[in-house]
Amino acid sequence: MFSLFLALTFAVVLMTWAELSAPDRPARRAAAPAPGPTPAPEMTAVPAWPGASAPPPAPIDETEALIARLTAALAAAPEAPAEDLPRVGDFAPGDRIELELPAGVPAPRAIRFAPSPCGRDSIALFDETAELVIENTRPETLTPAIFEFRSLQAA
Repeated sequence: MFSLFLALTFAVVLMTWAELSAPDRPARRAAAPAPGPTPAPEMTAVPAWPGASAPPPAPIDETEALIARLTAALAAAPEAPAEDLPRVGDFAPGDRIELELPAGVPAPRAIRFAPSPCGRDSIALFDETAELVIENTRPETLTPAIFEFRSLQAA
């Protein structure tokens, strides 16, 4: 046990000696006394940080394209909040939805589907007006053929 203690002590002494006599460090010398009080640097109201006067970096073309796409997507968002719209639940592929619209039957090209703000549901847009929420269905899986329209006068 004593030999282990002696070996560890010798190893610590050698490590300390090697660190203090490393060639990359300058030799320690006695510090010269300071010549007198040094004047305090003048303080400015705003510190001058390196590069503070440099203009901000120019935006990357990819960033501008992304912002343009997001702006277009937000502009195409449905007008009515999804909470105020009628909802269709338990919709499965192959199901059909029968609707009665007072404004008449929209053309199939005027019907499109957008994702809801929650991301799980789809919002049916007729002539860019939100009309219906289809729950738990992705908009990519829907087509205008799922709708059957009936006029209110025939009812």
